[in-house]
Amino acid sequence: MKYTRPKWLFHNFGLKMVAFIFAIVYWVYIQGELGVNLSKYTRGYLFEERVLENVPIDILVSFNNTYDISVQPSIVDILLEGKPEHLKRVLRKDLIVYVDLREIHQTGVFHLPVHIEHLPDELSLGFELPIVDVLLEEKISIPPGHKGNLSPNILRR
Repeated sequence: MKYTRPKWLFHNFGLKMVAFIFAIVYWVYIQGELGVNLSKYTRGYLFEERVLENVPIDILVSFNNTYDISVQPSIVDILLEGKPEHLKRVLRKDLIVYVDLREIHQTGVFHLPVHIEHLPDELSLGFELPIVDVLLEEKISIPPGHKGNLSPNILRR
């Protein structure tokens, strides 16, 4: 039995090779020059990522200035995803990144999630916001020129 080549495969073979090479060149152009990652195709459109670096974390409190508060880390990087035209409109100052301390009324170290407000509906976060360490300490005011010993209740470590 003699082997015969499939007719459909080799019919217009030169034209098929030119089309294949053109497709590869076009794919490389889209990947390289435009910087578009074709794997990031979702909801019917291509989307991009943008990182807002060193966004400060605000503190939302319900009590008066009776505690010293420190947040570690005090800044966070935010990865936004969405259409390029929506990403260009978002500024770092438009977003409010904060830690909510309204339900905490005692001193100590707390591990709390970071929240974000004013994120446009067209955009999404590329990752979950981190959990930060918050240290609440009582403020101690000692008048200038104070002489004598401090109360033992002040130093509780």
